[in-house]
Amino acid sequence: MTKIILQKIFEDHWPELKIGVKTMKQFWVEVSKISLKKINPVILSNKYYEAIWIDKKLLNIIKKLIKNYKIVMIANDSDDIYLSKIQKFKLERIFDKLYCSSQLGISKPNSRIFKYVLDDLKIKPREMLFIDNQDNNIESAKKLNINTILFSTIDKLMINLPEFFV
Repeated sequence: MTKIILQKIFEDHWPELKIGVKTMKQFWVEVSKISLKKINPVILSNKYYEAIWIDKKLLNIIKKLIKNYKIVMIANDSDDIYLSKIQKFKLERIFDKLYCSSQLGISKPNSRIFKYVLDDLKIKPREMLFIDNQDNNIESAKKLNINTILFSTIDKLMINLPEFFV
């Protein structure tokens, strides 16, 4: 199975994975069934989790910001991926609060996820700065009057951040 085919299968399943309707275990079992070579789904899963990474420069920026600001993460992830990231990168030590689409049953760009976070944090939209790398997520947050930055590179983020902290 090529990476392109695997990516297509993942994209087909992602809508159900990210809101908790399907688990990654179910996904890997399905992938192993349609693979020409019979591959153990546990091996597939382990390889996937080993490849998960987070930009260390971005984490360093977050660690600096958390000294003066409340920092939360809104992740579009399956429970399995989310828990793996929390364990691997100790995210509960970095963020004040973590939100996961699969646990909430709603995902970005659905505006309900932003409303949930605003209500949970008891803040107004203008008191929130949302940084994301997906245009559609940014646009959804903007419609609620949430401050936004479209993330593309660390350098551009560092240029855009100061305007929100004057």
